[in-house]
Amino acid sequence: MGDDVKPGARTPIDAFSERSVSAGAEGGSTPPEVVDDAKRGARTPIFEDLITIGKIVKPQGRKGEVAVEVISDRPERFASLRRAFVPSEQGLAREVIVTRSWPHKGRFVLKLEGVDSIDEAEAYRGMEIRLAEDDLDPLPEGSYYHHQLKGLQVEDPEGRVLGVVRDVMTTAGDVANLVVQGTTGEWLLPLAEAFVRHVDPAQGRIVAVRPEFVGDEVRA
Repeated sequence: MGDDVKPGARTPIDAFSERSVSAGAEGGSTPPEVVDDAKRGARTPIFEDLITIGKIVKPQGRKGEVAVEVISDRPERFASLRRAFVPSEQGLAREVIVTRSWPHKGRFVLKLEGVDSIDEAEAYRGMEIRLAEDDLDPLPEGSYYHHQLKGLQVEDPEGRVLGVVRDVMTTAGDVANLVVQGTTGEWLLPLAEAFVRHVDPAQGRIVAVRPEFVGDEVRA
């Protein structure tokens, strides 16, 4: 949604749940921070700056395959997944190469390069699988990944600060809500055009109307 939302528009603002665990990051979309890996002479991403798309839950099969719980609104990405990151030492990320991927009983099974036995696969149990932001699929206009919304400042149409987005949660009916930290505590902002008038990750801000004020605004 590059322009202000027109009054009366019905299309909801979509939020996709691929997310970063660094919820305190301020501002909009930024590439992951990198640090020098002196031993390898390469630049290695910091794991917490990457975007979670799944979690390895157990070995699957006898040749090193692993079963992955999908944490994404776009599970189809796993069918063509060829590289990803898992956690490494000192908070860094380690790249893994995916040689095969297929769906199985609501999950995906991945074959990772160099992982060829049950014991080797067991070492990956519980690890999250993440991607760099540059590897995420582009979204339609008016759609945002959760990590793009976290940390944005929420303002009313007159420019008064209402709070900062701390999280995105889904309530009954699959309605996405922004969890906004204000001066008097947290409150929920439905991610719908009746309340959210403008989203500008590049400027680190959202223009919105608090739900309890919407009726008064409409009557005015």
